[in-house]
Amino acid sequence: LNPGPAILDLGGTNGITVRGRRLAPQTWSDLVDGEAIQIGDAIVMLRRHAEVGGAPWFFESDPSTLAMVAAGAVTVLILGETGAGKEVCAETIHHLSPRSGRTFLRLHCSALPESLLEGELFGYERGAFTGAVAAKVGLLEHAAGGTVLLDEIGELPPAVQVKLLRVLDSREVLRLGGLTPRTIDVRFIAATHRDLRAEVQAGRFREDLYYRL
Repeated sequence: LNPGPAILDLGGTNGITVRGRRLAPQTWSDLVDGEAIQIGDAIVMLRRHAEVGGAPWFFESDPSTLAMVAAGAVTVLILGETGAGKEVCAETIHHLSPRSGRTFLRLHCSALPESLLEGELFGYERGAFTGAVAAKVGLLEHAAGGTVLLDEIGELPPAVQVKLLRVLDSREVLRLGGLTPRTIDVRFIAATHRDLRAEVQAGRFREDLYYRL
C-alpha cells in the first residue's frame, strides 16, 4: 500500500483546521497536493517534493504575503479549487488586520435564492414589498467595522452583481424601498473556484466588477 498524505491532530492547544473544519484531537484528515492547512495562526501549504529520495512531501509557508495584504484596506480576490483553503486565507487576512477585533462575516453567494439575496445583503425598509412589516438591517450594514467574505462570488446573479459594484465604488448601500444611501465601513474579500476571466468572456460575470475585486 502507498497511502497518500494525511495529518493528525495530537491534541495540542493550537488546533489544526482543514477545509474550514477544525480537527478533533487524535483525528486524521487526508490531504492533497497544494492544500492549505491552518495550524494555530499559521497557514502552511502541502507540496510534493520534486527531488527523488528523502521526504516525499513537505510544508511551505509564506506568511509575509498575507501579512502585507492584511495591513491594507484594499479589496481582495482569492482564487482556487474547492478545498484549497480560500476561506482559511480570508480568515487569516482578517485576523492579521486592524479589523481583527470586529465581525468576520462569511456570505455564501449561492446559498440564498436571488429573490432573498438582495434583501439579506442590502436590507429593506418597511413596506418595500409584501410581507416587509418592519425595516431590516442588511448583512453588509450589520458587519460595520469588520470584514465580509463573499464566498463563491462567481455564483452571484447578474442583478446583484450590479448592486455590489455600486457598493464597492461608493461604500454605500441602498436598502430595498429606501431613498437615502447608508455609508458602510467594511472590508471585502471575495473568493471563488471559478475562472472569473473565462466567466467574463462568457458574459456571466461583469468585467467592471471583476476589476473592482
